[in-house]
Formats: sequence, structure tokens, C-alpha cells
Amino acid sequence: MPSGDDQVTVGFTPPPGLSAVADRYDLLAEIGRGGMGVVYKARDRHTGAIVALKTLHPAIASDPHLLERFTSELLITRRITHKNVCRVHDLNDFGGAFVITMELVEGRSLRALLREVEAVSIRQGLKIARQLAAGLAEAHAQGVVHRDLKPENIVIGRDGAVKIMDFGIARLMDSRLTATGQLLGTPAYMSPEQAEGKPVDARSDIYSLGLVLYEMFCGRPAFAAATPIALVAKHVSEIPAAPRTVEADLPPWIDAVIRRCLEKQPAKRFQSVVELDAALAGRSSLDEAREQPAVSERLSRWRRSDWIVAAAAATGLIVFFPCFERVSLAPRSQVTFDRAVLRRIAEEHLQRFGLMDTPVTQTGATNIDPGAYVYIARTYGAAAARGAANRSAHYWSWLATFAHGSLEVDHRGRLIAFSREAVASEPNARSFDDARQLAVRTVQELFGQPAAALRLEHETRGEVDGFAWLGPPIEQGPRQRYSIDVDRAGVSSARVSPDVPRGYSLEFFPFGEVTMNEWGMPVAVAVGLLVCAFGLVNRHAVLSGPWRTAIVGVAFVVGVVQSLGSFRFFGIGDMVAVPLALGVLFAVVAYFASIAVELLTRNKGGAALDTLTALFRRRTSKQASALATLRGSALGLALLGLDTLAVWLATTYLSGRLSMVHIGLLGGVLNGSPWPVGVVLGIAIVQTVGIGLLVAVADAVVARARIRPLFAGVATAAVLAATGIRMSMGAVQPASLIAPVLFVDFALLIAVYRWFDLLTMCVAIGTFGFWWANYPLLVMQQPIGAVGARAAFAGWGVMVTAAAALAFEPELRRGYQRVAAALR
Repeated sequence: MPSGDDQVTVGFTPPPGLSAVADRYDLLAEIGRGGMGVVYKARDRHTGAIVALKTLHPAIASDPHLLERFTSELLITRRITHKNVCRVHDLNDFGGAFVITMELVEGRSLRALLREVEAVSIRQGLKIARQLAAGLAEAHAQGVVHRDLKPENIVIGRDGAVKIMDFGIARLMDSRLTATGQLLGTPAYMSPEQAEGKPVDARSDIYSLGLVLYEMFCGRPAFAAATPIALVAKHVSEIPAAPRTVEADLPPWIDAVIRRCLEKQPAKRFQSVVELDAALAGRSSLDEAREQPAVSERLSRWRRSDWIVAAAAATGLIVFFPCFERVSLAPRSQVTFDRAVLRRIAEEHLQRFGLMDTPVTQTGATNIDPGAYVYIARTYGAAAARGAANRSAHYWSWLATFAHGSLEVDHRGRLIAFSREAVASEPNARSFDDARQLAVRTVQELFGQPAAALRLEHETRGEVDGFAWLGPPIEQGPRQRYSIDVDRAGVSSARVSPDVPRGYSLEFFPFGEVTMNEWGMPVAVAVGLLVCAFGLVNRHAVLSGPWRTAIVGVAFVVGVVQSLGSFRFFGIGDMVAVPLALGVLFAVVAYFASIAVELLTRNKGGAALDTLTALFRRRTSKQASALATLRGSALGLALLGLDTLAVWLATTYLSGRLSMVHIGLLGGVLNGSPWPVGVVLGIAIVQTVGIGLLVAVADAVVARARIRPLFAGVATAAVLAATGIRMSMGAVQPASLIAPVLFVDFALLIAVYRWFDLLTMCVAIGTFGFWWANYPLLVMQQPIGAVGARAAFAGWGVMVTAAAALAFEPELRRGYQRVAAALR
């Protein structure tokens, strides 16, 4: 026990209850008082040794069962003979007064030292820390866990030797207090598992040691609260500020050691004090000390249960292929031309309008108002709406632009629309009858409709004469409307479109379609602001790492690219300031969002971020990350089949219809995106990881609110449905069908996240999105070879193969060695 510099009372009269003790010991001074009893400095009359006497509180001494366990614990503790552990000698009964005799340490407690110097020097702190680690290592080797390590229980002798006090006593107190439902241990230095009443082991002492190191080097406790209960709650749910944000001069590797000691999950801490001591001694690298959490065996090895994942992937594909035709319009919209042919088709149409030498400047794909699909699906059913694709209704078209106008064709190259700048009339302009005749000829020649089959709907006179006819009735589909405008130079616009009643344009939640551009956008912005605000407030609780730097860099590039694409549309693509500003904005949002995600996922059971951050470490095994990629790819295929089946059932048996999310196509479909492949891939990765992080944040928020997993899944699905960020998941209408289909999808994603980790879930989302975006292109472009789509699938296959090779590298290496040996 501490003596000398700590407060000591000398020249006192021993209490009457200790008169029997005086037959064996001379009580010299009172050293201190605590929950267990009073501590005295005493001299053994038989040996002359100076010892410390700790009297037991009457409440303990009067309980035979508790006293028996106390004696048993002391017998175990006596086995610890390390120089950095205060030696316990015996437990004696002096006429009902129970006294523990132990080694007397001449010095002062670490608490007394910290009151004087606030924070110790790096050199002194490391000297103390390594002695503490040595003492704990010996105790743990003997099977003894301290359970109440704190500065008050650490004594620094006058010779500089560090002694750990009161081993084994806290375990007895745990047993006593557990029975009465009281709080266990010292709240300021309690591990999360101890605070929650869970079993504790040596890693609980490592957490407490981390708190002691934090206070030694930073000059303040890691947590502070007004009440013990609030303090305990912080150990369970809050992450302390990174030590270097409190003490700027602290070396990064010490900061890393402390942060790893304070991980909420025992599996992510140092797994032994020997490992911790190696980090303190500098025998482990900075990367290992800072970012090398122990990935659980379940995540780092292929297990028998993973064959179920592989079977789920096969089942997903078995369901997807036969159901695909029911949930996509791609099979009915196969194109017969590439961009070069599209350009020639457009030039031929321009010649028909008298624009002989007008070059086509740009080609691409464009979506059309989906009102026709909604009308046909509601009026005739989802099957009729699918059958009407590019027949009576055009859900998308291929666009070609020229100097003063544009034209659109369907997947067969037939004209859908033409427009150019109108030319104002002059006094000698053509007559209205001549304009009508020109319009009729145009309908007959370009759209193949004889005048006798048409019914004039309306006509208007002006500088530009306008005419509209309705075509003959179509079975299970709307009539076609042919609109022609004529000016003095000839036909200025021509369009064929389905005759859809008003009110069937794109609908919005809760009545129909959910889109990012309308109701969902404010929700997405609000969620993003809340996440960023959380990251901003807690920015001092984390340190920048390679993975965060990579995310911020990619976000900046994506912001610049998105800006260039948008401002090119508005004709100001030569600006530099705006794209850079948007790139910086994306980077800032990504930075604070990554902080929020790290903090919110750090308390999740298992290593939520380990396999993801391992991708950005130089000195780490990538096997766990490869396994996560392999599992995620398989689970993404399972999700693909599950979502396809759910949408098919909803549209076949529940009177649902496809959502425009499934009908729409990516821009530049004929020959891929105009952006470089690397940029497109970067954007896709950011979007995929962003959705995965949103799922993780939503799950963490509802988990912190102590909502049951079922309701957590519902809440997560609701948030993502409201923002419209769902990667084509749950693409079914009406809105009453979105919720159950989304719940099925996100129930699987949340199960993947909770059972595996964040990287596995992100890869599953990316695999689903890739297949649903690319497979329709493969089907649509099959007549022309689908080179781009096939190359994309080849790239995906290479990624999965590489992940499998890396994940099973040891097995493959052993197999190769056996084959090579057999061939010799």
C-alpha cells in the first residue's frame, strides 16, 4: 500500500475493535480509507517487517459466504509474485476482526502524481505504462483479472518502481454487488462490457489501462459526466476525443495505442497485454499499432456457412434470368445500330426535311415522359404496358442534335420527333391550305399513316401553322397523336406521341413514383446535413487516415466531374471556379460524413470498418477484404434474384406496375458514357459506398435508440425510400407496394451488414446495381454485339476471380505445390 508522500496519520490510538491485532502487530499510522475498510502501516512483532494492514468492513466480515469467497480469491492472488504487483501475504482473524496483510510500498499513488503535474512526460509515462503492462501480464498469466484498475490503485515507489494494488478484490465486490443489482467497479475506469454486466476478461483490464494512459498523457480523463450513471453510459456509447486532439505533442503511435485500448468491442482491442507492451516498446509498426484491429475469425476465413452464401448467389441468378423479361422493357427494345449508324440514320431524316448538308453534332439516349406507361399500365395492366414498349408508346428514344435543332428515333431508327428553329412568316408566305397539305404529306411519308385513317384534332394559324391528328384505335394502347408545325421554310417540327390524358405525367409519392428530383431531394439533403453536422461536432474524436483521405479525394473528383457535366448543359463548361467549388463541397461533405460513419459504426458488434479500411493500408493482409468482396458479390446476386422475384410477384399478382426506376436507362447507352472509364467507375464506387454508409448510419441510429432489429429494418428502408436512393431496389408501383418490397430488400442488406461488415454490404449493393444497370444494356445491344456491356461483365468477372484468388491464396499455393511435386 502507498506510504510516505500520501497522507498518513501518526500517533493515534487504534480503535477498540482492533485490540486483538495489537498482540501481533504494532499499528504505526493510518494510511487511508476505502470501501473495503481502513489501511494501516504496521510492524510485525514476530519478524520486525513493516507491512500494510487492511481491515475488512464489518458488512463483509459478517457474511460467511462472502468471506469464504474472499479467502478463495486471496489464495489465487497470492500466486502473483511479480515486482510490479503489490504482494498479498495473508488473511487473519483477530477475534472477529479480519485483516489482510500485504506488502507496504513507500511512495505515492498515480492519482497523487497527476494532481501535481496534470500530465506526465512522454518518457516518464512510457516507463510507468510498461511497468503496468508487465504487472498485468503476469497477473493475466495466472488467470487473475483486476477489474478495477485506476490511478488510485497504482503506486509509484520512491525508487520509481510501479506497483498495482488490490488484485482480486474487485472480483469479489462484483459478485456481491451483482446480487444486489448495484453498479459494479469504478465508473470512471469501467470497461463497456463490465458496465453492461457482461463477462469480462483480460481485455477489460486493457480498456481500463487505456483510460489510465489517456489521463496520464493528456492531463484529463477520457470521459467526464455529472453523475456516475451518465459516466457509465459514455463508456458504452461514446467515443472519446482522439488523444492527439487533446495533447498535440503526443506521438502518433502512442495516440494509436491508446485508441486501440479504448475500442468498445473487446475483439478490436489488443488481445493481450504482451501485445500492448510490444506496441509501447516500438516492436510493432505504426500501422499495426494504429490500424491493425484483429479481424474476427468469422470474417477472415471461409467457413462452411459461406457455402450457403454461394448457394444463395446461384439461386438469385436462377430466379433473375427467367423473371427478367417480366421486370424490364429491355428485351422489347433491342437496338439495331450503334452511334455511327445512328448518325447516318439522323442525317437521312434531315435530308427528308430538306436539310441536305446539315451535320449531326451529338448523339445519345434520352428518356421520354413516362406518363404513357403509367396510363397503359393503369388502364390495361402491367403486361399490356410492357408489350406496348416502342410500339404504341415510346418510353425512351435516341437523340441526335444538329446546329439549330434535334431529332429523336426509336430503337429501330424510326422517326419519333423532329424540331428546328422556326422561321418567321412574310407577306408572301405559303397559304394555310398549302401548309395543311404539307403537314398531311409529312404524316404519310414519315410516319406511314394515310390521311383517310386520321382524325383532325385541331389546327392553329399564325406565323407558324400547327396541325394535330389522331390515329386509328390501337388494341390495349392509346391512339397515336401526330403533331406537325409548318413555317415559311417548311416543316419546323414533327412528333408522334401517345394520346395520354392529362394527369398521367410522372407522379410523385405518395400517389405514385418516388423521385430524387422532387419530394425525396429535401429529405436527402436534410439527412446529409444531419450526418455532416454530427461529424463536424465530433471531428476531434477521430484522426485522419488513408481510407478517409482516399474517400475525400474521390469525392472531390466526382464533384468536379458532376459540375462539368451540369454546366456543359447550361453552356458554361469553360468555367473553372464553379467546378472546383463543387468539388471542394463534395470533399468537405465526404470528410464529415466519414467521421460520422466511423463513430456510429465503431460501436457495432464485430469489425464493421476493418475490411474496408484495410484496402487503404500498406502493411496488412488483404485476405479478409478479398473474402468480403467475394461474399458481397455473391450476396449481391442473391439480392438481385430476391428483388426481381418481389417485383415480378407484385406486378403479376398484386396489380402492380414497374417503376420508372426500372424502365429508365443510363445516358450514352449506345456506346457507353462520354466520360473516361476511370471517372465513371469512380462515380459508381462513390454512389455504392454512399448508399452503404447511409444504410450503416440509419442502422446505427435506430440501434442507438434501442429499436428492435425488425423495426430497425423498417426504419432504414423508410429513410432510403424517402430519399429515393435505392439503386433500383423496390422499383414497383403503386406506392403501397414499395414499402413491402423495399423491406424485403433492406432486410437482407441489414442482415448482411450485421452478420458480416460494411465492405460486404457495399459490394452487395454495387453488384446488384451493376447487374441491373448493365444486363439490360447487354440485352438491348445484343444485335450489335454489346461490346461495352460484355466488357463490363468481363471486368466484373475479373474482379470476382481476383478476389477469390486472393481469399484462397494459401489453399491455391498448397495445391500448386502438390501438383508440382506430383509432376516431378
